[in-house]
Amino acid sequence: MMKSIIFFLLIPLLIVGANSASAQTINDIQICEGVDTVLRKAIDPQSVFLVGQRAHCFLNFGGRGDRDMTIKVNWYRNENLQYSQYLDLKFKSKKTSRYRTWANKTLRGAGNWKAEIVGEQKEILTSVDFRVIERLKKFPGKQVLGSAVLPEEGN
Repeated sequence: MMKSIIFFLLIPLLIVGANSASAQTINDIQICEGVDTVLRKAIDPQSVFLVGQRAHCFLNFGGRGDRDMTIKVNWYRNENLQYSQYLDLKFKSKKTSRYRTWANKTLRGAGNWKAEIVGEQKEILTSVDFRVIERLKKFPGKQVLGSAVLPEEGN
C-alpha cells in the first residue's frame, strides 16, 4: 500500500519534469538601441540610455518549442510599473531550437529602469536593469549632465 501511495505522489513530479525539459528557456536578454530584423539580432546593446530614446528588450530562447505561449514584458522605472507588453510566441516547428523576439519602449523619465519577463504562470523568468539619464545640456563655458557640471573640452 505504501509503495502505491509513493508512486502516485511521484507521478506529478515526473510529468512536471517532462514538461520543463521540452520547454523554451531564455538564453539571453539584452537592452539595445534597435534590432536587425533581417539577421534577427540586437543592435548596440547598452546599459545607459537617454530620456526619449527607444529601448528594445531583445530575447533569445533555446530549447524545443513544443507549444505556443505568451509572455509579458513589464517595464519599470524606479520600481514603478510603467508599461506592459504581451508577446505571443508561435513556434513554427517542434524542431526549433532557437527563437528570438523583442519588445520596445520609448523611455520617458530618467532613473533606474528594468525590463522583467513574466511567464504564463505569472513567474518571473528573467530581468535586466539599465539606467536612463537626462540629455546633456550645454551652457556657455560648461556642460551639465543632470546635477554634474563638466568642464568644456580645451579648458
